Amino acid sequence: MSPTLVTHHAQVSRSIKIGPQLKLVGAEIGGLGVEHATSHQTAEAFLEALCELHADPAWQFTRTRTIALRGSHRLAMIVSAPRSSDTQATVTIRASIRRWRLLPYRAALPNPIELPFDF
Repeated sequence: MSPTLVTHHAQVSRSIKIGPQLKLVGAEIGGLGVEHATSHQTAEAFLEALCELHADPAWQFTRTRTIALRGSHRLAMIVSAPRSSDTQATVTIRASIRRWRLLPYRAALPNPIELPFDF
């Protein structure tokens, strides 16, 4: 299966500031406060090959903070079977959508797309 893993490195930073603050008609007054910031590098998986060398291999795409799920992607797989056997394959495409607004929402394709073919 190719590709087996596609990752994207991202810089993640978080900061917290605690302290009193007063705003009056264009003037801002701040008192003593505490601020803490952290930052680190992380690798997020965008595409991952699953179940290699099994009867049910799959690729899983995941949207990351910096890469959206769009465009076309080339996937390749080598299947090994005895020459005298009848070999069949089915490609199934599934997708689910998650949105976080007021309430969590999740939807899936009503009927997964299946593409059967014989070798």
